[in-house]
Amino acid sequence: MAQLQLRSFTVGEMIDAAFTIYKSRFKQLITVSAVIVVPLGIIQALLLASILTNPEEAWPEAIRGLGAVAIAGLIVTQAATAALTLAVAGAYLNDDSTWQSVLGSAFGRIFTILGASILFALAMLVSIVGLIGGAVIVGAGLGGLGPALAMLVGIVGLIGGAVIVGAGLGVFMPALMVERIGATASLSRSWGLTSGNRIRVFGTWLVASIIASIVNAITGSVLGLAFSTEASAILANQLLAIVGAVLTTPFMAAVVVVIYFDLRVRKEGFDLQMLASQVNPAGGPGAGSDHFPPREEGGAAGGGAWPPPVDG
Repeated sequence: MAQLQLRSFTVGEMIDAAFTIYKSRFKQLITVSAVIVVPLGIIQALLLASILTNPEEAWPEAIRGLGAVAIAGLIVTQAATAALTLAVAGAYLNDDSTWQSVLGSAFGRIFTILGASILFALAMLVSIVGLIGGAVIVGAGLGGLGPALAMLVGIVGLIGGAVIVGAGLGVFMPALMVERIGATASLSRSWGLTSGNRIRVFGTWLVASIIASIVNAITGSVLGLAFSTEASAILANQLLAIVGAVLTTPFMAAVVVVIYFDLRVRKEGFDLQMLASQVNPAGGPGAGSDHFPPREEGGAAGGGAWPPPVDG
């Protein structure tokens, strides 16, 4: 990737930057992802296997087990996303963090991370419910133009509103972890950073999601050929979900972090060299910025420059 400059990136450049980070920190990112995803996936696969082999006896216990695993999965997945966020930010700063250190930092703030994630989910839910109500009202008001047109207007409004809210709050995790702010502050920070750029943010995320979907489809088409029976097909799908999540979760995290830093350059004219000198290698806060608290005594600077990640 070309040397980062104090200018806004295009969608293609942000996707390219995310790929470069993904390659440069592949081992660290995949390890963080696998440590979280694989154990949960294996447990889910075992529970499914017990249902398939002995459905009448295993069903109640397995269902309760799947519910518990799902709840645990939601918690640790958010921690993994936070850890991946730190690892991606560290790639820009040329730090020497390990997969253990970023996971430790993420679990150390797990309650703040979960709080922000819950607030994000609630904001999306409230916005969608409100937008559905608005779409119904608009559709009723335009009923004289024909039901098809009224429905189209309502659907467009619903999708557009959801996109605005989702993109507006979509970089709360980098703000939370990089700037080490609170749950509500991270959502507010995301909303401010994305102001005026939400369609571009959503477009970048959409392109990245399509790429991730293609990877999952390719993985599924290759590994799924060996399975034919209904039971083995279900278990194969679980295996494919594990493989796909391990491969694509770090990439999606990289895209979100790239978007976050791009927005800081775009909105704040942020000096990347100055940022590199303010953030320590562990992904913690630095000093001298409006958005970073003072560095703790003994904290090391991340270097005097902000070089782009390199393949390695």
